[in-house]
Amino acid sequence: MINGDPDADGISGTTIYCEALTYLGLEYEYDFPIRTKEGHGLQIRIIDIAKKKGIKLIITTDCGSKDYEAIEYAKDKGIDVIITDHHVLGKDKNPALALINPFTIKKPTLFQKLSGGGVSLKFVLTLFKFINQVSSAKFSRQYCFRCKSEQRSVLEPPAFLPAGLQSRLLRHLREPSSAFQKRIVLPAQFHLR
Repeated sequence: MINGDPDADGISGTTIYCEALTYLGLEYEYDFPIRTKEGHGLQIRIIDIAKKKGIKLIITTDCGSKDYEAIEYAKDKGIDVIITDHHVLGKDKNPALALINPFTIKKPTLFQKLSGGGVSLKFVLTLFKFINQVSSAKFSRQYCFRCKSEQRSVLEPPAFLPAGLQSRLLRHLREPSSAFQKRIVLPAQFHLR
């Protein structure tokens, strides 16, 4: 189950996960919080749906770094949670199975400027490389850069960044290198418990 944030960034990250899971031939479901009623983040309602359907894993996109109570609720229901997010971390240790967030890197880095969709993409590319299913460059070309409008919605760096930094981020995302993946995704958490 994918729990996306109900904004452009969370929808983009959810799309990346849907495309990746489809590429792997896996079944999945996704849902978004009802913004006017639930706000954002990992939702109890979505956890309950996952439990009812026998789903054992929830992956968030663009949310979850501070959703400790919802993560504990999911754990109590026998559901693992992987958080992929780009928001500042809370003070407490996140109880998720994995937290993939550039802010887990203690010193400042330009990767802390990635969008939630960018974090989701880097996780997918690293996962594909790890399981040797597909080259990350092939997946990027085939699924994440179908047209200019999708490219902008999925990976456009925040507008407040200087133009040079925006182009560097996009270059790294379009042409992933092992050095880039080691700096952003792996240290940004595969702190599995």
